[in-house]
Amino acid sequence: MESKRISVHVSSDDLETRLPVLLDSLSSQTIPDWQAVIVDNSVTKSAPPTPPVYVLRNLRPQGLARSMSQAIELASGAEFFVLARPDLIFAPNMLQVLLDEFQKDESLVFAWPSLARATHNPESSDGELLFSDDRILPKRSEDLPASCVMVRTQDIGSLRPDPRRGDDTVIMDFLWKLTQTGAKGRQVEEAIAWLQPGATLASPGFLRYWTWVWTRRAPRS
Repeated sequence: MESKRISVHVSSDDLETRLPVLLDSLSSQTIPDWQAVIVDNSVTKSAPPTPPVYVLRNLRPQGLARSMSQAIELASGAEFFVLARPDLIFAPNMLQVLLDEFQKDESLVFAWPSLARATHNPESSDGELLFSDDRILPKRSEDLPASCVMVRTQDIGSLRPDPRRGDDTVIMDFLWKLTQTGAKGRQVEEAIAWLQPGATLASPGFLRYWTWVWTRRAPRS
C-alpha cells in the first residue's frame, strides 16, 4: 500500500458494525492524504474494507492490549500516526485541524481532539445521527487522549512495542511512556471526534487490568 502522510491505526473486534461508521468519517475528511491500518481481532472474518485500508487479520483473538501493540508496531512510512478506538466518528476536518496544530508548533509530539457524543435521531427511521456540540468532560483527563491521539511517527522510536518481550500496551500506556520522555502534547479543542451511539468512555485503568489478564492467557498468532 502506498504510504500516505497520515496513517490511522485501529484495533477492532468487529468489522461490520461500528468500524464502517468510523471509516465513512475517514473517507469524508477534508484532507485526502491518509491511510488506515485495521488490526482485525475478531473471530468471524468479514470482507475487508476498500483501499486505502490495510487489514491485519489475527488467526485468533489477541485481546485489546496485544492488538494495539500490533497497531503501534505497524506504524511506519507515514509522517503522522493516529491511534484511535473503533467506535468514533471523526469530524470532516479533524485530521486537518490536528495537522495544522503540528505545523504551527514544530516541538509538538502528540495531540488529541475533544470528544462529544452522537445519538440517533428519534424522529428518523433511517438511522440519522445527531451530533452534539457539548464536549465530554471525563472523570479522568487521560481518557480523552487515550481515545484518539496523533503522534509524529519519528518520535515513536524506542516506544514501539518489542514483540520478543511481550510488552503489550493500550493507548494510555503508550501516552504515559511518551510523557515520561518529556514529549510535548496538547488537546486541540477545535478538532472533534464523536462517540458513536451506545459507546461508553471506559476507564483505561479498568481496560488495562482486563487486557493484561486476557492477553497473557491467549497465545499470540
